Amino acid sequence: MPKGSMSSWDVRDDLSFVHLYCSDEHLRHLVEQTWDRSPAAIDLEERTFKEDPQITLLYRHFLLSGQWQENSNQLMLSSAANLLLAHLVKNYTHLQWALPTMRGGIIV
Repeated sequence: MPKGSMSSWDVRDDLSFVHLYCSDEHLRHLVEQTWDRSPAAIDLEERTFKEDPQITLLYRHFLLSGQWQENSNQLMLSSAANLLLAHLVKNYTHLQWALPTMRGGIIV
């Protein structure tokens, strides 16, 4: 939810959902690292009750099952969070940036 927004809910049946929070600084840093471009203006599209199979998969497989308190899981959880944010930027912004193409191979 964008800063300053309000939300009012009337839930009359079972409902399962997740709130995702990240700082603007973290999101912009990820964009700079992934796309090697300046994230001058990134606006995530506001989506309410949006079902996204990729987000569900990442959440269930990595974030829901991980033990956040265990140091051995910190890298996995951090990577999953970055994958999730990269998915959000790629699919829920108006940026037309392609992921970098990797070239090269093993030099023998």
